[in-house]
Amino acid sequence: MISSPLFYFSLRLIKQGGDQMNDQRTRLVLQFHVGQDDEGKELFSTKSYQNILGEASDSALTAVAEALISLQEFQIYSISRQNTYVLD
Repeated sequence: MISSPLFYFSLRLIKQGGDQMNDQRTRLVLQFHVGQDDEGKELFSTKSYQNILGEASDSALTAVAEALISLQEFQIYSISRQNTYVLD
């Protein structure tokens, strides 16, 4: 059983079900630098977390991202928030 306060804080950022406030969908995207290929080209891996509350603040997403990054093997390259809105 996970008892970390940050874990429960993270869960509160995730919406249950398909309902989205104001037809907004938010995704947290973490991009990691995983090395280079045989030709020296940089290689990246991306992890996306969907169904984030649209009303979650940038600072709350950053706190969750930092906690997730600490669990990763590779070095973080970028953190981004992607908001999608439904147009009427």
